Amino acid sequence: MAENNLDVLINKISYDIAKEANAKGVQNELEKLLGILINDGVYAYFVYCRSRKSKNKKNENNKDNKQKQKNTKNEKNEINYVEKIFIEKIIKSEDGKDLINAMGLSKDGLNKNIEKFFEELPKNLDELLFFRSVLERILTYARYHLKSMEDNNGGKSA
Repeated sequence: MAENNLDVLINKISYDIAKEANAKGVQNELEKLLGILINDGVYAYFVYCRSRKSKNKKNENNKDNKQKQKNTKNEKNEINYVEKIFIEKIIKSEDGKDLINAMGLSKDGLNKNIEKFFEELPKNLDELLFFRSVLERILTYARYHLKSMEDNNGGKSA
């Protein structure tokens, strides 16, 4: 991407997140993640996203009770996409890589390991606070995009 305007990237990523969250049915995770980011920080945000994915894998391994599977089908869909939407879309997508580049953050090992990125980020307080601010803005904009999508789809609320 030739353009590294931070606001343009934030707007594009937030819309993409809202669109995908709406399509996958994980709108309520957006509110949870925004609260976790604000109250507990960037690493807690990352750990929560990862824990939701690993909880899904754990549930898939315990397929003994068919009735339980039917009751948790929506929950599994929600869990299955949390990390993909709320971490990989922000960090690993082409727009995400452009965002990290535009922010001037160090990308050591980012292509290989997202976990390393989140572990290395706190070593520079300015980068950490800047990333948190941008991530908060992305999630806030995504929330407004979702509200707009709900209003355009007959007033359904999440």
